Amino acid sequence: MNKLELAARVKEMALLMAEVAGEMKYFGGFDPEYQQHGEELANAATTAWGWYQAIEASTGKADG
Repeated sequence: MNKLELAARVKEMALLMAEVAGEMKYFGGFDPEYQQHGEELANAATTAWGWYQAIEASTGKADG
């Protein structure tokens, strides 16, 4: 694995985390605990997206 491959995996993970966070927040309309966890996961997805951007930037091939 190289840095570009790692960046791609982290990007995929961040996008999936954001998608699941949205689904959890939807169910939060029925259960406040889901809302809370959805918000936490959304925040973690934002952090992971930053990691992806930093890794990709370190390769000189930054897309955003």
